[in-house]
Amino acid sequence: MKSNVKWDKKEVYEYIKPRLWLYLFRESSPKLKINPENLEIGESHIDILKRVHFLLSAEVKDLVNILPQLMRNLSHSTQKEVIRSQGIIKGRIDWNLTYKERYGSGYNDKSIFMCKPASRMYDLPENQILKYILTNIAEIAETFQFIKPEENIEIEYLKDNWQDDIIGSNHTIKKALNNIYIQNLTKTKRIKPRDLQRLRTHRNRIYRNEILKCYELYDKIFHNNQLETIKSLIGNQLLKPTKEEDLYEIYALFHIIDQLGTKQKNTPNSTLDINLIMAHQKKPYTAQYQDPETTIKIYYQQIPCPLAQNSQYKDILKKYSLNVRSRLPDIILEIEQKNKIQYKIIEIKLTERREYIVDSMYKLLGYLKDFEKCINNSNNPKGILIIWNGIKTETIETYEEEEILILNNKNLNNYKF
Repeated sequence: MKSNVKWDKKEVYEYIKPRLWLYLFRESSPKLKINPENLEIGESHIDILKRVHFLLSAEVKDLVNILPQLMRNLSHSTQKEVIRSQGIIKGRIDWNLTYKERYGSGYNDKSIFMCKPASRMYDLPENQILKYILTNIAEIAETFQFIKPEENIEIEYLKDNWQDDIIGSNHTIKKALNNIYIQNLTKTKRIKPRDLQRLRTHRNRIYRNEILKCYELYDKIFHNNQLETIKSLIGNQLLKPTKEEDLYEIYALFHIIDQLGTKQKNTPNSTLDINLIMAHQKKPYTAQYQDPETTIKIYYQQIPCPLAQNSQYKDILKKYSLNVRSRLPDIILEIEQKNKIQYKIIEIKLTERREYIVDSMYKLLGYLKDFEKCINNSNNPKGILIIWNGIKTETIETYEEEEILILNNKNLNNYKF
């Protein structure tokens, strides 16, 4: 969805790209690139990032795309065995053996034939490598909560985002793994060098290209844990939010995190913990700043427990047996000082239109009312609306004591959250 607002997209992109690797929300696709040397990825984030970006890699996608063709042309060897057949001819007849068998039986039974039917043998090293890599791709995919049982997947409804890309790939791979020939292959635990060499010289280009490249990438990332390979992979397929509004939300979020980063650099004995920006993460907050006197948590598209437990919106609807989830503001700041906790509700809108600004202000007032049990004792401003443009302000200080403060892109940096 494109916004009609005139905004500096280049400025926003340049600001967020170096840290966009943190963004793992569903509504995004791997469409941006950045120099891998500019990526400063924390060790705690490597595990999930390498799983996500391996599944989104060109190597995995190329293999998945060619799987249907490969299933029709699996590598095989031909074996011929001699069988005794009566009345039915299977394969080429060996007449010498047929005559011997007929007369050896003591009578000339013309219904007896000794045949050499050709049988295909698929349990070859190159197919075992294929099964190995497909099995591992499926196992990696199934570590994510968004992967559903196969019977619940409706391929025609998959959308253009990274999670649906993985769901679609996993569906194709599971279908291949259910192939009777693949099921009957030996499941190997380790790939031998001579088997890889067999792939490299295979006459079928799919084996020496797609299968080999996919295995080599898997080996570098998961066996050898090559950080350069991982960073290069991430840098070449940064997840870009599909909606322009989400881009601006991330832009504003990173501005707030950067302020905490500056505070952390200038404050002794302080720490800043930044988590991946995703749903269903282990830690409930996106970032946390701590020093001996203050703890500040940033919640993006998440909600602190006290607010969720004290939502008037939920309480009212519950009386009518209407169970709903808490409404989620874009960002919530939780500030703890001297055993006192304060909250700030932040809404972000990529707009300069008067009507949209007014509606957004009304929505923000609704959040303040919904969570007023927790927010009433907080200092002003209790709510902050961040827009692109469309307001006239003299100085931020003029409005800082108001219950709601409106910031545009120009004065976003001048306000200390």
